[in-house]
Parts: sequence; C-alpha cells; structure tokens
Amino acid sequence: MKKAVICMLLFIVLFLISLTFFFPFNQAAEKGVNTLINSYKIPVYYKKLRVGLFSAVVEEAEVHLNDAVFNLGDIHLAYSPLSLINYKASASMENGFLAVSAQNTKKAVNTIAEVNVGRIAKIAGHSATGDLKINLIYEYASKSGSWDASTGRFAFQTPFMQITGNNLKASGIISNNNLIVQNFSSEGDFPITLEGQIRLDLSNIALSRLNLSGEVVLAGSPTPFSLQGALSSPKFSLK
Repeated sequence: MKKAVICMLLFIVLFLISLTFFFPFNQAAEKGVNTLINSYKIPVYYKKLRVGLFSAVVEEAEVHLNDAVFNLGDIHLAYSPLSLINYKASASMENGFLAVSAQNTKKAVNTIAEVNVGRIAKIAGHSATGDLKINLIYEYASKSGSWDASTGRFAFQTPFMQITGNNLKASGIISNNNLIVQNFSSEGDFPITLEGQIRLDLSNIALSRLNLSGEVVLAGSPTPFSLQGALSSPKFSLK
C-alpha cells in the first residue's frame, strides 16, 4: 500500500510538471510523460492520454506492483494557458483515491495532496481508514525541501493488532533523496511516536529503503517498534 501511494504521487506530480511544458500537443505530452515513467521506473500504465488547452485526461490508469494491479480509473488534470507562466495545475481521480495540486517554478515545486487511505488500502487487500493531507516543498538546486502530513481519525491493521487513533501529525525534511521523519505523533488509545528516514531510489522506486523506529503505547506501556527494509516489502516488528 505504501509503495502504491508513493508511485501514484510521484507519477501525478511529474505529470503535472511535464504538462506545463508539453500541452496542448498530444504526441509531445505523451512522449514526455512516457519518458518520465521510464526514467524513474514508475510502474504506472494507462490506456490513452488526451490533452487539451485547459484540461487533460489519463484514461484507465493502473499501478502494477509485483503480481497485483491497482486500478486508478481516469485521472483528470486542469490548467490554463497561464500555466506556461505561473506553472499552476491540479489533478483529481474519478474514483476518489487522490487529489493533487502542484505549483512549479524554475526553483521549486510545492505540492498539496489529499489521499483516501481507506480506499487505497482496500484495493491492496489491507484494512485502514483515514484521509491523509500532505504538503511538500522541494527545491531543485539544493535537492532539499520540507514536508508535513496530518489526518484526523485513522486506523490500520498490523500483523499483531489493529491500531486506532486521531490527530496524527508528522513533518520532516528532504535532503539528497532522503525523506527524514523528524516529528511524528498521534493521540488515542495507542499513541504513536516515530522517527527515522526513507532513502528514496528515484531510478527504481521499489529499491527505496525504510529505516524507521518509534514507540506505541500498549496497555499503558510504551512499546518500541521498527519498520525497516525495502519499500516493496517492509518489515514491521515489535521489540
């Protein structure tokens, strides 16, 4: 599920940026998008790309992970002729999985995303609920930036038990393809704290590595846990 979310976000952000340079020419836009997909090895496939002066549609988009196929439906993108100047664009999905807006300049990109975790988890065969809001700022020259995320009520299933909570907040920085978690907290029956980093491999997203650790309060006692390994198959363990 985590890999599917990152793949979708990465694809849509890159797609939004590419449209500001390639629209409204269908063939040029399709070539540019396919080049991005191949360059970053993003496992996203689509049936057709339709590009116009004010909008574009990626028809029947899918994410392929191992032997599983995640149907995203149609991705709708909106922009204007002024996007060539202000680099503003937005994206949404008919199926309600994800909504993304991005503002790109020559120096940085600012992306805001809202992710329906429950619907994504369901198609991945997992149990989770929550609507995650993500804000990310990335500067090209320094290859660094900052991010924050939050959600109200949430629940997810671990190999040991279901964890529920509310008011989850997280923030951190990005430095040389390292997504660093500096502040992570939640409230509820099982409060969670977390820190560490995700080493992003942009040449092959599946090779990204997790190195996260934290504590969850179980029966009134703080219990350490870790989440480590490849992004495609992370290992969760209680200590």
